[in-house]
Amino acid sequence: MPELTPNEKLVANALEIIADDAKSANLLFVAHGAGLAGCFSLIKSQPPYYPGIGLVINLFAFGFIFACFAAFMLAIARSSFLMERILNGRPEAKRPVLIATGCLLGSFALLIAAVLFIAVRSIFL
Repeated sequence: MPELTPNEKLVANALEIIADDAKSANLLFVAHGAGLAGCFSLIKSQPPYYPGIGLVINLFAFGFIFACFAAFMLAIARSSFLMERILNGRPEAKRPVLIATGCLLGSFALLIAAVLFIAVRSIFL
C-alpha cells in the first residue's frame, strides 16, 4: 500500500472526525426522540396532571432540534470540505464544523438536563 502524503493524511483525518461527529449527532437524535416518545406515552397513559412534564418535553424537543441541526451542519461540512478539496486542493470547512460542534454540545447538555430533572422529580415525588 502506497504511503499517503501529508495532505492526504489531513483529508483522511478530517473526514474521520466529521464521520465521528455525525455518529454522535445520530445518537443524540435517537436519544432525544426516545425521550419525546416516552414523555408522550406517559401523557397518554397517565392522568393529565404530571408536574414538570412540559419542561421535560421542551428539553427533549430542543435537544432533538439541536441534534437535527448538528447533523445537517455536518453534512454541509463534509460536502464543502470535499468540494474545497476537489476544486482548490486545500480543504477548509471550519465554520460548519464549529457550528455543528456547538449544536452537539447543546444537545448533549439538554439531554443531561432532562435526565437529571426526571431523576430528581422521581426521587422527590
